[in-house]
Amino acid sequence: MRRRLLKVALRCSKSDARRHRRLVKSPPLSKPDIRVGKHWPSAAQSVVLSAVHRILLLPTCVFLALATPAQADGNGWATASDVGRDGLVIVALGLPSVQGDWQGTEQAAFSIGASSLASTGLKEIISEERPDGSNDHSFPSGHTSVSFAAAATLHKRYGWQVGIPAQLVAAFVGVARVKAHKHFVHDVVAGAVIGEASGWFLTRRKDEKVQWLPWADTHGAGVAMSLRF
Repeated sequence: MRRRLLKVALRCSKSDARRHRRLVKSPPLSKPDIRVGKHWPSAAQSVVLSAVHRILLLPTCVFLALATPAQADGNGWATASDVGRDGLVIVALGLPSVQGDWQGTEQAAFSIGASSLASTGLKEIISEERPDGSNDHSFPSGHTSVSFAAAATLHKRYGWQVGIPAQLVAAFVGVARVKAHKHFVHDVVAGAVIGEASGWFLTRRKDEKVQWLPWADTHGAGVAMSLRF
């Protein structure tokens, strides 16, 4: 009996020793592989893109809230166009700032500012009366030019995931200005062309080697081309 107990004890001790050796030889648990890309983790980027899409949906939500039968022909469309323009400007300036992309912020500011100056100058030169007769600053549409400039700079800088929703909101702003009797269709088309041109020419992708830079001094103004090698 004692010999049997001794054999069982030896077997248990040997098995425990083998188990211990396996645990010692087994590789340590690997740490979770969290790899961050050049800019943002994909999870953070998806969160920001979702927030951007929600902001870009604001003008439609505002119009649906305000556009009662009595307001649909005036205040509802005008308010929705204001919200759409302001939302696009906030996203165009805020999205690169949140990412620390200060060149993107600068280029967005140049694009929006250039479109605003161009549309304001043409308003003073042409002096077309608005459809509602409120003043003679109808051509071109400033709301539309600024909206498309913001949308174009987002599209050029960050791609279609942000650009397409922004372009749709800019188009909504143009339609809203016509529905609010603030502009004719040709005013909106001209504003869209000015805004798109400003956004695409004054904004570059992060990996692009050609950059267009506006300049101005006491003797004139123009656009300079910068090349990176």
